[in-house]
Amino acid sequence: MAQVEIGTMDTTIEFEPEVIVGRAPTPAGDADAMAGDALRLRELLRPIIVELLEDELAQYTRGRG
Repeated sequence: MAQVEIGTMDTTIEFEPEVIVGRAPTPAGDADAMAGDALRLRELLRPIIVELLEDELAQYTRGRG
């Protein structure tokens, strides 16, 4: 079995634009729209981040024995 060591690793996540249908344009500075966008972004990113953290934790615990 070969010994493999990874010194550094870079990850790139690319999101394809999503078409939003039926949403009225909001004036710049609309706090409610910005808060809604932040919540939507959180909903999109949370599963990805949780999965990455679970993978890192599993790798760490395997390394600790």
